[in-house]
Amino acid sequence: PGDISWAMTLEEARADFDFLNQLPGKKILLKGNHDYWWPTDKKLRDFLDPSTTFINKNSITLENLTIGGARLWDNTEINSDSIIDFVPGTKPTIRDLTEQDKKTFDLEISRLEGSLSSMPEGKLRIAMTHYPPIEPTMAGSRFSELFERYRIDHVLFGHIHNAKKLPLYGQKNGVNYHLVAADYLDFCPKHIATIL
Repeated sequence: PGDISWAMTLEEARADFDFLNQLPGKKILLKGNHDYWWPTDKKLRDFLDPSTTFINKNSITLENLTIGGARLWDNTEINSDSIIDFVPGTKPTIRDLTEQDKKTFDLEISRLEGSLSSMPEGKLRIAMTHYPPIEPTMAGSRFSELFERYRIDHVLFGHIHNAKKLPLYGQKNGVNYHLVAADYLDFCPKHIATIL
């Protein structure tokens, strides 16, 4: 989820979307921190192929599956440095969070809860976030509490690049957490669930 294209404008992203449009099935997008091209909801709806849609303060239901989520943001609650293979001779850059970061983080929590609360009951429930919603140690977070409250079955997230090739994340209190960053998965799809 997220970081769909490195383009800076929607027009520059066209080639990436031409590729996505050729893939089979329904595609559901979520904004990442590098999706600078992401326009208004109306412009994006007008631009996308009918096989592609997106989540932004909403949820999507397809037959027996419903998906909600939000991008999230940098925060001090979750640190993934322990699972990243840093380039030798470098170390993680830790920056102080600004007041704007804190406001964005609070807004993203609100968006996540709004999206999850819009999901209908009785379906396989998946949440997508761009930023990790839980520590690699599986210690709880404000996000994991929301997923438990809204009875989410699976949480898919990305953002982490150069992750160590270890079995990471897993299940906590009935919620399955999946790191699905493309480079972590060697650009191969990961089976999440079978929908009957």
